[in-house]
Amino acid sequence: MRKEIFIASNYCEDLAKLYYEANFIVNAIVVYNSLNLRKYCRRVFIVKDCSSESLKKILLKFNPKKISFLLGSGFAEKFDDPNFFCNKYNFGNSIEVNNTIKSKDFFKILRKNKINFPQISFKNHKKNWIVKGQKSYGSLSVKKIKTLNYILKENEYSQRFMQGKVISVQFISENKKIKIISICEQINLKDEYTIDYLVTKDITNTYKNKIFKLIEKLTSIFDLNGLNSVELISEKKKYFLIEINSRPGLGINIVGKLNGGPFFSKKKKVLKKKILVTKIIYANKNLTINQRMIKFFKKFCDSKKFSELPNLGDIIKVNQPLCLIHISAENIELLKKEMSNTTQLIERIESMQNEK
Repeated sequence: MRKEIFIASNYCEDLAKLYYEANFIVNAIVVYNSLNLRKYCRRVFIVKDCSSESLKKILLKFNPKKISFLLGSGFAEKFDDPNFFCNKYNFGNSIEVNNTIKSKDFFKILRKNKINFPQISFKNHKKNWIVKGQKSYGSLSVKKIKTLNYILKENEYSQRFMQGKVISVQFISENKKIKIISICEQINLKDEYTIDYLVTKDITNTYKNKIFKLIEKLTSIFDLNGLNSVELISEKKKYFLIEINSRPGLGINIVGKLNGGPFFSKKKKVLKKKILVTKIIYANKNLTINQRMIKFFKKFCDSKKFSELPNLGDIIKVNQPLCLIHISAENIELLKKEMSNTTQLIERIESMQNEK
C-alpha cells in the first residue's frame, strides 16, 4: 500500500518527484507552482508565502496530527509551532531542531562542541562582513555591506566573509546513523555568495573521513533526521561550518540519481564515474511567462534535464531563479559543453517576451 505525504516547500518539484518515485502519494504545498509539479502530485496547494499561517490554513482541512509530512525550504525555516504536528509522522527534522538551528543558540552549541565556524556578531556589523537573516534560506537575506554604520535588524547577524572553496554535503540520517550521498563543490556567482551550481566532487579519503566524523558529530548534537545538507568552507587548510540545512536542499536531484530515493538504500542509479551538476538559471531581465514560452518548454525542456520551470502567467523578476537544470557527463570538458548548450537553450525564451 502506498504511503501518503504532505510536502511543504517554497519550490517543490524535485522533492515531490523524489518521493513519487519512492512510491508515495504526494500532496504539495508550494509558493512557486512549477510547470511539471502536478505530474508527481495528487494535490497541489498554492500559498502566498512560507508562513506558519499559510501552512496551517491548508492542513487544518485535514488532520495535522495524523498526516505524514515533510517541511522543505522556506517552511522548515519559518514554521515554529512544535505542537501542530505529531512528530511520529515527520520525515524530516522536528520543529524544535529547525528552530534551534535558526537561533542564536545554534552558535553557542557549535562553540561548546568545538566546531569551527566563521566569526559572528549579533550586536555590531563589521566592515566587509556579510549580513544574514537567521530564518533565511538559500542565499536569500544574505547581504554584503561595506559600511560600518549598518544597524543590524532583529533576527539578523553579521558574519566574517571567508574566501575559499565551498563544499556542500548531502546526507541522510536515520536513528542517528548517517549515510553521505554526495559531496559537491558549490560554485557561486560573482557576488560570491549567491549559488550558481553544485557539482559532484572527488575528494581524498582523508578528507572524506573528516567530513564523515563532522556529520556524525552534528547529527548526534542536533538529533538530525532525514535529508540534510551542510556547507563547509576551507581557509588555510582549516575547515569551517557555514550552515546546516536541516531539510532537503538544492542537491535533491543529485540525491535521487545517486541513492535512488530519500531513504537509506543500497541502490545506485548512475555510475560513480559520472559528474553530476544541478545549476540555477537566473533571469537576465523581467519576464512574464506567455504561451509561446510554455510551448517552448514543453517541446525542448525534457523533465529529466529541467525542473522548476515556470507556469503560464508567472512573473519572473531579473536575477530571480527561472528554473533548474540537471546535467551529467563523464568528464569536465563534456560537462562544460553540455552546461553551456543547455543554458543557451533556456535563455532563448527571453527573446519571446513580447510574443503571444
